[in-house]
Amino acid sequence: MKYILNFRLLFIAALSVVVSCDSADDDFSYLDDRQSVAYFAPGNSATLLVEDGATRFADVQVAVSEAKSFERTYTIAVDPSSEAVQGVDYMLPSTTFSIPANSVVGTFQVTSGDFAASTLTGKTARFSISEIEGSDILQTRNTFTLTVIRFCPIPDTYMVGDYAIADVAATIGPGNGTENFAAGTVTLTTTADPTERVFMSPTLPAFNTELETVVLSLSCGALKFSGVDMTLSCNGGASAYVFGEDTEAGNTYDLANDNNFTIVYIEDPNGSCGGPYSSSFSLTKL
Repeated sequence: MKYILNFRLLFIAALSVVVSCDSADDDFSYLDDRQSVAYFAPGNSATLLVEDGATRFADVQVAVSEAKSFERTYTIAVDPSSEAVQGVDYMLPSTTFSIPANSVVGTFQVTSGDFAASTLTGKTARFSISEIEGSDILQTRNTFTLTVIRFCPIPDTYMVGDYAIADVAATIGPGNGTENFAAGTVTLTTTADPTERVFMSPTLPAFNTELETVVLSLSCGALKFSGVDMTLSCNGGASAYVFGEDTEAGNTYDLANDNNFTIVYIEDPNGSCGGPYSSSFSLTKL
């Protein structure tokens, strides 16, 4: 029994060496000998919507690895590479905030700025923790990116329901005895994104038996067409025949009227069937 006991002790000692060796390479080795570290959590990015005539907010959280019995202050620095301008594109009440006593999370709030200065593509503001009381700063989690973007709310009843769809201008469909978008009735619905409208439609129906999903995005007067990929080609698959967005078309919408829309798009932008061609389809509310 003595021999067996000694064998077990040797096995445990060997296992301890292996564990000790592995932990030296552990991803959390940077926490060794540190009392507390601070970092952005749970994520390192967010979006701040700027709406005309309304005030919107984005909450940013700073976390620490250990709670303290006293309130701790921390200071936020704005990276000079930020595109968004503090005091114009967004507002910060201060650059010094606090983590409450006995808590591991503190929150500071960023407020939307000037709607006229906002853009549809968005501007970024980058923050870092420059100083915190009673903690070190975890540099690998010390950058937070806030995207400040123009937002125009869309009523959930707008551009919803049954619409008649028809080609206005088309090339490949009519040139082959069919249509790009099959004339008929489609039903527009909302999605989880309140600025999107979706419908299903036969496209190039003589050659494509599947219904295709069409997504339209409504963004502050601009109406964008997401494109359609029908998994077809005219040149043996070397390039796909698709309907793509025409970024120069200037498709628009007006919240005062959702009866008629004409959406201009690029037919065959890859040149599979001789394109690209400027094409369009209409939606008329029933």
